[in-house]
Amino acid sequence: MKKKHKLPEDMQKAWEQERKALPQMVPTMALSLLKENPRHGYEIMKEGNNLLQKHFDANFEFDEKLDYFTPSNTYPALHKMEKQGLLKSHWEGRKKFYSITPKGLKDYQLRKTIMLESMKMMAILFKEMFHEEVI
Repeated sequence: MKKKHKLPEDMQKAWEQERKALPQMVPTMALSLLKENPRHGYEIMKEGNNLLQKHFDANFEFDEKLDYFTPSNTYPALHKMEKQGLLKSHWEGRKKFYSITPKGLKDYQLRKTIMLESMKMMAILFKEMFHEEVI
């Protein structure tokens, strides 16, 4: 098991703020999960949290466990995307399953392109700042 690092207190507070901003990624992450197959809301929350915690919380110790996907940010995002025509839904018993529409797939591709280009720009900036490759 990889050793986790304890951040200095000032960096801990800064990273906590960054982690709390991650729920803004809920729509993009939900589209990513739904492009594979339909899922119900709780499954989207669970898989989204597992993925983000695996990657963002893997190397550092934090004072609190943070769920990035919560009912208060996931369900409104799903409903909004459904109204926008990015998702469609159907009921199976008591569970509402969501699936991505062709419009949602196009939106996902655009979001992915923007995020990848942003990451490339950040890597260039960090290379200049730190004088070394960061990715």
